[in-house]
Amino acid sequence: EVERANSREADMRKAQQDAQARVAKLEAEVERANSLCEADMRKAQQDAQERVAKLEAEVERANSREADMRKAQQDAQARVAKLEAEVERANVCADQATEQLE
Repeated sequence: EVERANSREADMRKAQQDAQARVAKLEAEVERANSLCEADMRKAQQDAQERVAKLEAEVERANSREADMRKAQQDAQARVAKLEAEVERANVCADQATEQLE
Protein backbone atom coordinates (compact mmCIF):
# COMPACT_ATOMS: atom_id res chain seq x y z
CA GLU A 1 0.00 0.00 0.00
CA VAL A 2 2.86 2.34 0.84
CA GLU A 3 4.51 1.40 -2.41
CA ARG A 4 1.35 2.19 -4.35
CA ALA A 5 1.03 5.54 -2.53
CA ASN A 6 4.66 6.34 -3.33
CA SER A 7 4.07 5.38 -6.94
CA ARG A 8 0.97 7.59 -7.11
CA GLU A 9 2.95 10.44 -5.53
CA ALA A 10 5.71 9.99 -8.09
CA ASP A 11 3.09 9.96 -10.87
CA MET A 12 1.58 13.16 -9.47
CA ARG A 13 5.01 14.86 -9.32
CA LYS A 14 5.69 13.76 -12.91
CA ALA A 15 2.28 15.06 -14.04
CA GLN A 16 2.94 18.36 -12.22
CA GLN A 17 6.36 18.68 -13.87
CA ASP A 18 4.83 17.92 -17.29
CA ALA A 19 2.12 20.52 -16.68
CA GLN A 20 4.71 23.10 -15.62
CA ALA A 21 6.77 22.34 -18.72
CA ARG A 22 3.65 22.77 -20.92
CA VAL A 23 2.80 26.05 -19.16
CA ALA A 24 6.35 27.34 -19.72
CA LYS A 25 6.21 26.29 -23.37
CA LEU A 26 2.82 28.00 -23.87
CA GLU A 27 4.03 31.15 -22.12
CA ALA A 28 7.04 31.25 -24.45
CA GLU A 29 4.75 30.80 -27.48
CA VAL A 30 2.49 33.61 -26.27
CA GLU A 31 5.53 35.85 -25.78
CA ARG A 32 6.77 35.10 -29.31
CA ALA A 33 3.29 35.69 -30.77
CA ASN A 34 2.96 39.00 -28.92
CA SER A 35 6.40 40.05 -30.08
CA LEU A 36 5.58 39.20 -33.70
CA CYS A 37 2.22 40.93 -33.41
CA GLU A 38 3.86 44.08 -32.04
CA ALA A 39 6.45 44.01 -34.81
CA ASP A 40 3.69 43.55 -37.40
CA MET A 41 1.72 46.43 -35.89
CA ARG A 42 4.78 48.71 -35.93
CA LYS A 43 5.48 47.76 -39.55
CA ALA A 44 1.84 48.35 -40.54
CA GLN A 45 1.88 51.73 -38.79
CA GLN A 46 5.13 52.67 -40.52
CA ASP A 47 3.72 51.59 -43.90
CA ALA A 48 0.58 53.62 -43.27
CA GLN A 49 2.62 56.69 -42.34
CA GLU A 50 4.69 56.31 -45.51
CA ARG A 51 1.52 56.02 -47.62
CA VAL A 52 0.07 59.12 -45.95
CA ALA A 53 3.30 61.04 -46.63
CA LYS A 54 3.23 59.94 -50.29
CA LEU A 55 -0.41 60.96 -50.64
CA GLU A 56 0.27 64.33 -49.02
CA ALA A 57 3.14 64.89 -51.47
CA GLU A 58 0.86 63.89 -54.36
CA VAL A 59 -1.80 66.35 -53.20
CA GLU A 60 0.85 69.06 -52.92
CA ARG A 61 2.02 68.35 -56.48
CA ALA A 62 -1.57 68.34 -57.73
CA ASN A 63 -2.23 71.67 -56.03
CA SER A 64 0.94 73.08 -57.58
CA ARG A 65 -0.09 71.82 -61.03
CA GLU A 66 -3.53 73.35 -60.52
CA ALA A 67 -1.95 76.69 -59.63
CA ASP A 68 0.29 76.42 -62.71
CA MET A 69 -2.76 75.70 -64.88
CA ARG A 70 -4.64 78.71 -63.46
CA LYS A 71 -1.62 80.93 -64.16
CA ALA A 72 -1.34 79.55 -67.71
CA GLN A 73 -5.05 80.15 -68.23
CA GLN A 74 -4.73 83.75 -66.99
CA ASP A 75 -1.72 84.29 -69.25
CA ALA A 76 -3.65 82.85 -72.22
CA GLN A 77 -6.64 85.08 -71.48
CA ALA A 78 -4.37 88.12 -71.29
CA ARG A 79 -2.79 87.19 -74.65
CA VAL A 80 -6.24 86.69 -76.19
CA ALA A 81 -7.35 90.10 -74.90
CA LYS A 82 -4.18 91.69 -76.29
CA LEU A 83 -4.67 89.99 -79.68
CA GLU A 84 -8.33 91.01 -79.76
CA ALA A 85 -7.27 94.61 -79.12
CA GLU A 86 -4.69 94.36 -81.91
CA VAL A 87 -7.31 92.92 -84.27
CA GLU A 88 -9.68 95.76 -83.33
CA ARG A 89 -6.98 98.35 -84.06
CA ALA A 90 -6.16 96.63 -87.35
CA ASN A 91 -9.86 96.63 -88.30
CA VAL A 92 -10.13 100.32 -87.46
CA CYS A 93 -7.03 101.01 -89.51
CA ALA A 94 -8.40 98.95 -92.43
CA ASP A 95 -11.72 100.76 -92.23
CA GLN A 96 -9.92 104.13 -92.34
CA ALA A 97 -7.81 103.03 -95.29
CA THR A 98 -10.92 101.84 -97.10
CA GLU A 99 -12.66 105.14 -96.46
CA GLN A 100 -9.63 107.06 -97.77
CA LEU A 101 -9.61 104.97 -100.94
CA GLU A 102 -13.24 105.70 -101.60
